[in-house]
Amino acid sequence: MVIFSLLMGCSETEAETPQQTPANIVNTRSYAECFPHIIEGFGNPYTDIESYVLNETCAGTHTQSFRDIEHVVFLGDSITVGTYPTPNDEFYRSLLAKKLAAHYDLIPPQESWYQVNYDTGQVESIRSGDFSSCAALGARTRELFSRSSQLEGCFTEDLYDKKILVIMTMGGNDLNVITQDVVRGKPPEDLWQTAEKAVAKVDEGMEWLRDPKFSKGVDVVFTNVYEFTDGTGDATTCPFSSMVNLNIDVDAPILEELIMWMEGQYFETAKRYGFDMLFLAEKFCGHGFHNEDPSTRCYLGPNTERWFDDTCLHPNPVGHAKISELFFSIIAAE
Repeated sequence: MVIFSLLMGCSETEAETPQQTPANIVNTRSYAECFPHIIEGFGNPYTDIESYVLNETCAGTHTQSFRDIEHVVFLGDSITVGTYPTPNDEFYRSLLAKKLAAHYDLIPPQESWYQVNYDTGQVESIRSGDFSSCAALGARTRELFSRSSQLEGCFTEDLYDKKILVIMTMGGNDLNVITQDVVRGKPPEDLWQTAEKAVAKVDEGMEWLRDPKFSKGVDVVFTNVYEFTDGTGDATTCPFSSMVNLNIDVDAPILEELIMWMEGQYFETAKRYGFDMLFLAEKFCGHGFHNEDPSTRCYLGPNTERWFDDTCLHPNPVGHAKISELFFSIIAAE
């Protein structure tokens, strides 16, 4: 059973206007051209994806202009915060902030912004230069509004008149909870309720970012959710899987059903609010702990790199570098 996941989403959707190709995008490709092995192995979870233009890197959609950015806000979970043993300056957040500072001529963060406070679960300095980060270790989608209150925490009134770029990874911890609930044998109605609540909070967060109080608007790129089993559901191959309560091999049709529903809804969120989605799950599929197993649906060939560290859930330095590259290729697409 697959734990191939693209979590986060929304509720019912309104009619959508077909995407307009941004003038600065060239060498465009379709989703089918970018990910033929994903479609063959898992199917196409996205409605109307072929009407969306992807650049040659196949990193994600590109519907926004990403022009005249004055402040950058990072939201999300431990992927964005960054975790040991990856060094602070090799987190994707750190790498991307430096690229964006140069690209938009922004004031770069000071050193404390790149560091993690493992007591609070957040960065040492929430704001530094023209950058903020309210992401939190272990955050679930509800933390956009509760506990770490990431939206209210980062979007203070002095940012209302600035053009803001939001970068977000969120949903992996919700997926972990759902997976463990499946293993525990929770009834289907409880599983669906957890999934629905998770995606509803993301939808609520994206609606919040569309508030007209942001006079120059907010551009957003958020990722779907990767997983480390390369579509097998076998988490036992990860060295520290028992430490994160994922020392399991899951074969439950309802889990795949839930994930496929979530991934479709996730894309609908981007469509509804005119934001962009990075194909993190697709890009990391084949770079997990079954990367050398040719029988998997994610197999990419011999000598394929692993992009996860031994904690299972987090990127290693190569994975962080790839995430930074993917975000930047969407934002700075030419």
